[in-house]
Amino acid sequence: EPGARMYRTGDMVRWLPDGNIEFIGRTDGQVKVRGFRIELGEIENAISELPQVKDRLVMVRQDGPGEKQLVAYVVPENGQVAEDPEQRADLLVQLRSRLRTHLPEHAMPSHFLVLPEFPLNANGKVDRHALPAPEAGQQVLRTRHVAPRDANEKALASIWSRVLGVPDLGVHDNFFDLGGHSLLGIQLLTQVKQEMGYKLPLATLFRSPTIAQLARELGMSEQPKVQLKNLSAIQPQGTKVPIFCVHGDEASYFIPQHLGLDRPFYNFFHQGEDGARILYTEVKDIAEHFLEELR
Repeated sequence: EPGARMYRTGDMVRWLPDGNIEFIGRTDGQVKVRGFRIELGEIENAISELPQVKDRLVMVRQDGPGEKQLVAYVVPENGQVAEDPEQRADLLVQLRSRLRTHLPEHAMPSHFLVLPEFPLNANGKVDRHALPAPEAGQQVLRTRHVAPRDANEKALASIWSRVLGVPDLGVHDNFFDLGGHSLLGIQLLTQVKQEMGYKLPLATLFRSPTIAQLARELGMSEQPKVQLKNLSAIQPQGTKVPIFCVHGDEASYFIPQHLGLDRPFYNFFHQGEDGARILYTEVKDIAEHFLEELR
């Protein structure tokens, strides 16, 4: 209607003769991944602040069935870094460490590819279509490989490989450093329940994010059980004033890494993540329930 308020969405569309509107793309660098709106430029700027980086490009890819993923392409100042596995791994460690202090977890790229140079088209611009697709395991920060040693570790390694799309996992590789997030964590624990009979809350994965640690959690109980509380001690040790995070999700894993070992950290996970039904729907009731657990 004339004079009505309109919302500038940033979407580029085409009005078809039949009255339908066809989405073409965005007029800015904003994308939507896993329900979050993300500015690709913010990620690229954060990567550029690392002096070892000469050029960078971040894009959304969906090369197969499954959800869209953020992929970061990086050209190092020293071209030899792209060719040397150890130097390349060191650069990735620095990249992830820096981005975790500058970006929310949902804006962290799932894959990092280090290239000697970007492919260019006839106009001298980056040819996005020629950029390589990430291969399974290409984005990960791997630890020294230790193969699964018992039945639980072997079963968990098989489940992790399917969920993350990463082959040949070691028992000390970290779920979140492999590109995992809370939605994949739910899928993983669902398969653990179906195949191994253990029904675990999502908090367990944040507390024990490696295969070895999660297998140890299973071994501490003679039979499967469900933990029926929302409060979880992510980092219980320390003498400083503790921090309590509400519904931190992935943040409950990454924040303690920047607080030091002397700062206790606890997280209140969402209701229902422990396998129990949701009892409280009002904010006041949820707060009272959390305070009761805190006492």
